[in-house]
Amino acid sequence: YNGVVFRSTNGGSTWSTRYSSLPQNTVTDFEINGSGHLFVVQDGVGVSRSLDNGLSFSAQNTGLTALNVYSLLIDGANFYLVTYNDIFKST
Repeated sequence: YNGVVFRSTNGGSTWSTRYSSLPQNTVTDFEINGSGHLFVVQDGVGVSRSLDNGLSFSAQNTGLTALNVYSLLIDGANFYLVTYNDIFKST
């Protein structure tokens, strides 16, 4: 919401605000991979990755032909993205 990530370290009993460099576009999905990296997809922004629990993000859009990403699935080393018109797979 508005470029801010909220994080809980106690199963959702309490939440802390993690200010980040995310644009204020709508977050449509997120995933955490096996290495603990947070991936966020946003409408019109594409995919962003955080290596520091949501404090900062960097774009991960190489090879995407559209940045209107709606869904992300991480299955081991495989990443699947759904946009308006395409499904992308990255390994």
